Amino acid sequence: MQQHLPDDLWVEVFSFLPFADLCAPCFTSTTLRDAVCHLIHSRLPYSNYWWRHNKQLPVHNMEIAEWWLSNVREPTKLEVLAAARTDQVELVDLFGWDDTHLSARHRNLVRPQLEYPAWNWADILRAAAAQGSQRIITACYKRGYLSSQSQSSFQFLAGERPLDIVRWIFDMPVEGLPLLEIPFAPVVKDMVYFDLGSYGQKDAIMMLKQRGIIDPWYQGAGEAGSMDMIRWLEDNEIPHLPQGMSLDKFVGSMDTFRWGLE
Repeated sequence: MQQHLPDDLWVEVFSFLPFADLCAPCFTSTTLRDAVCHLIHSRLPYSNYWWRHNKQLPVHNMEIAEWWLSNVREPTKLEVLAAARTDQVELVDLFGWDDTHLSARHRNLVRPQLEYPAWNWADILRAAAAQGSQRIITACYKRGYLSSQSQSSFQFLAGERPLDIVRWIFDMPVEGLPLLEIPFAPVVKDMVYFDLGSYGQKDAIMMLKQRGIIDPWYQGAGEAGSMDMIRWLEDNEIPHLPQGMSLDKFVGSMDTFRWGLE
């Protein structure tokens, strides 16, 4: 005959586990979930440690997300950005475009700085742009997040981008993405130029070169310390603009620094 272990005993057992490993038992049974919650709540002075090291809960579909929202905890930035990267607008709507709807206790746990939200629409847009999540980007547009007043946030859209996103930023029509009434500001495009060289996105550079666009790709490659990229730019007869060159952008490696001195 099976014997039921006392609930208090589970709390004692779980006390030997690292905080990050307490997520899995929550999906096993209500008893284990309650024991984990009791353990975490009993250690509130150290609760930030748990939330900083929590495991991302699954975002495979709406049903799973609704279950853990009801039975485990409220969302964190991890789940929100995972939904954005996988182009799941419905899940982002469920989790929230910022954290203002969360309980006061949860906001205190997930915010690195209490005066700033744990995430907002700009974080979601960055994650979507990095993966080419067209539905999320379109949702940002419909919500008014791509207006000229909001474009100051785009200067933080750093990183490697899919070719379609580069086309869209440079005002080329892309199926599935909205046409902006107001093009991206020059500061946004300048940042993208730089990143294309830094991340070695050769297909995007060649596409822009064919449109007659020559910009600071050498400086991006120099800051990344990539002589291979600089040689590729030279081999493809992409000119550099001496008037726009800055030696401090070539300190990524000794080779690029020497090249910048020449």
